[in-house]
Amino acid sequence: MSGSALSNSLGKLLVFWPALSRSGALITTKPISPVPISGNLAIVYNQTPLDAFDVRPLCSEAMVIVGPPDDTLLQDRGGQPLRIRDVAELPLIIPAFPHANRRVLEQAAVQHGVHLRIALEVDSVTLTKALVRRGLGYSLLTYTAIQEEVARGELRALPLERPAIRCTVSVATLREQRASRLVRTMAAVVGDKVYELATSGAWKGYVCWLGNTAQRGDDEAVAL
Repeated sequence: MSGSALSNSLGKLLVFWPALSRSGALITTKPISPVPISGNLAIVYNQTPLDAFDVRPLCSEAMVIVGPPDDTLLQDRGGQPLRIRDVAELPLIIPAFPHANRRVLEQAAVQHGVHLRIALEVDSVTLTKALVRRGLGYSLLTYTAIQEEVARGELRALPLERPAIRCTVSVATLREQRASRLVRTMAAVVGDKVYELATSGAWKGYVCWLGNTAQRGDDEAVAL
């Protein structure tokens, strides 16, 4: 997902928990130090269930194959989707385990009897895009994460099918703090913004909204 559109709107309201960082709460190349906070909320990607957290899906989006702008392999496809078997032949720049995206990609490869060819393991989306742009490999990202670069002609993308791999974005809150007014307010702000982006904003047409349209009010009404 595109970080800029969401982060610009939420600013300091978003607090990312270290325990979720390698699961997609914050895609980074550096470890995160614990920060003392009173209200806790994380935006997570392809998150598996956690006993200590409420994880509520917000939206999902198909991942695409990303390459440099002058890449002949992608150009010659004429916009036709690639299959996971095609992707397995490419030098890939993707996150290391146990990042959630890596887990999802490896599962798809195993299910279709192929092995991914890993050129570099990079957790940072920004660094990944820079390396792909320089022609050092290909990656699998969501389109909203690269739409600005594609519009500027800095990257090229093709859809993936057989299988289509989707990235699910959820909001996670600590179960023990889900009744906190601060946490509920933060969750509502996140849900409102993602709903706006997915249904009428920059993500429209690329992202499927999974939450409930009722996003304000008491804990039951903030359906994220």
